Amino acid sequence: MISLTISKWKVGQYSKNTRKISDPCERDVVIDILKQLHGDKVETEELQIWKLAHGNHEGTRLFCTYNELLNTMTPIFVDYHHMINNNPNYSKKEILKNNNFCPYLKYN
Repeated sequence: MISLTISKWKVGQYSKNTRKISDPCERDVVIDILKQLHGDKVETEELQIWKLAHGNHEGTRLFCTYNELLNTMTPIFVDYHHMINNNPNYSKKEILKNNNFCPYLKYN
């Protein structure tokens, strides 16, 4: 797993959608995925989870954990189609219909 050291980094510096996950429903989805990837023994109570966005509306989202003491971010997974979203007006069906990006097919 790669950890990124963050220096002089500010929320919103790269995208207004880069932020700490505070919505409980969105956080629960990310925690479920984290446990599927790394097992139930992952301690999630005090875990800071962030969504790093590329682009302001559609686009790839990188979900990370943030360690404030070490000032590092560790990637958890990539949401290529921006499916994890707490906005009720956001149409997931429309995104899937119009977005067929698959990194495996594109780069393999």
